[in-house]
Amino acid sequence: MKDYNVAIRLDPGYLKAYHSRAIIKERLDCYNGAIADYNFILKINSLDPLAHKNKNIIKNYSNRTI
Repeated sequence: MKDYNVAIRLDPGYLKAYHSRAIIKERLDCYNGAIADYNFILKINSLDPLAHKNKNIIKNYSNRTI
């Protein structure tokens, strides 16, 4: 995840790094962090289908397990 943090710091608009970091956060059960990354992506590109899909999956899954 460190590499993605560096990439984002160097280029805050690099959405692929946000996608990748969100996936890592999800796998680490850091759902709020993953959703925050997807929210940032959607702020920049509100039509991003992958961000919408993954955010909804996380929200549905975390609501069942928390």
